[in-house]
Formats: sequence, C-alpha cells, structure tokens
Amino acid sequence: MSLDPSGRQLSILSVLEEEGACSILRLAERFDVSDETVRRDVKHLEVMGYVQKIHGGVRLPDNVFETPFRQRQHEESDAKQKIGERAAQLIEDGMTVSIESSTTAFWVARHITKQRNVSIITNGLEIVREVCGRNNNRVYLAGGEVSDTTMSTLGANALSFIQRFTPDMVILGASAIHPEAGLCDFHLAEADFASALLEQSLSAKIVVIADSTKFMKRGLVKVCDFDKIDILVTDRMPEGELASALNGIDIIIA
Repeated sequence: MSLDPSGRQLSILSVLEEEGACSILRLAERFDVSDETVRRDVKHLEVMGYVQKIHGGVRLPDNVFETPFRQRQHEESDAKQKIGERAAQLIEDGMTVSIESSTTAFWVARHITKQRNVSIITNGLEIVREVCGRNNNRVYLAGGEVSDTTMSTLGANALSFIQRFTPDMVILGASAIHPEAGLCDFHLAEADFASALLEQSLSAKIVVIADSTKFMKRGLVKVCDFDKIDILVTDRMPEGELASALNGIDIIIA
C-alpha cells in the first residue's frame, strides 16, 4: 500500500506536521475536495499507521512525526544545550566537520566558540547563522530545497554537494534510537542526507548527539546500524537491551 499519486495524502501529512491536528472540513476546504474524499484519504493513512482519527478530524499519532524545528528547540532544551556543549568540545582547531541539521546540533554550533580555523559543512540554516564569521572558521552550506520544518536544505543537490568533502568528524542528530532498528529518522530526505554523510566519511569519527527521550523509539526510516557510530553524546546512560546494543560505542554523558 502506498500514498496516492496525486500527492494529496502527502499534503495532508504536511498540514498535520505543522498543526498537529485538523478537522475533516478544514482539510476539504484547503484541498478543494469533498468531505468524503478527505475521509477516504484519512482512512488510507490510518491503515498505513500515519494518522489517528479523532472526533470530526485527524491527528498525528505519537512518535511518528516530529514537530516543527522551532517548537522542537524548546523540547528537552536543557539536555540539548548540555549535549551540544559537550559535543562541541570534541572539535579541535583546524578540523573539517560535517554537521547534520537538528535542534541539538544547533547547540553544538553555538558552543563552537574557542576552536579556530574549523571548516564546517552543514545543511542547517541555523547552524550557519551560529558559526559564520567566528574565529576564522570556514562554513559551507549545502544547496537544495529549503525545508521550513527542519530549517535545512535537502534533496539531490544537497547530497551531491556533501560528496565533495572529506571530513575528520561527522555529527549526526537522532530522532529515534532502537536496539533492533538502530539509528532512525522520521523523514526520508533527512535520513538520506545522514546516510550520505556516513557513506562519504568512511575515515571520519562519527558522533551521534541525542537526548534520552529518543531511546527505545523507532523512526519511519533507518539511517544506520550502531556499528557505524563511534561516539554517542547524551544526557543519560542507556539501559537494558539498548545498552547491550550500544556495546562498543564510546558513550559520553553530558
């Protein structure tokens, strides 16, 4: 089963990603179709596990899609700031570092204050704003379509751009970390960007930054297995099955 070829069901998901929930009537008006057409779309999306029906409307289910970037910046903000600060300490003068856009990576960028002559490759607009012009750093922003949900550039152009660099370190965010599924994301385009960074950076040190609310969650799209990761910077030590799965990875508690 797949989404409709007209793209309307994807558009419904985009609306819900922005608003969290919406009435059937409002969706029908927005897409200029009948209530019954929207109900069929919603039923299809519900069967696929993408949405949950509520009285008179529809909403995103828990832990399936992320909320928009600026809202996520305020979620677990204390933990993210500490993780970002600790991860930034891993960066040394003169390094070339690829940083995938995420709300935690924003705090990494904010704390790159003492290092000099660092070359930073990123798809994150907020990351560029933080590091550009500081301490003789050189900043390279991947081109491509700009997502206001993730405040990043994504797509084929972004993937092609990053393949030209050979970083010493790659810093990845994580939307979900699961002992069986590995490192996961909620968006295909973001997962593709992270996977491309890993493929291009075979000799680089791979650092994952994630707060403990991501533990034991599954994302829609797999990014990689844990054997691709060198360091996990987080706010709490993983336990149980996840701790066993992460065995061999250097875990830094911020």
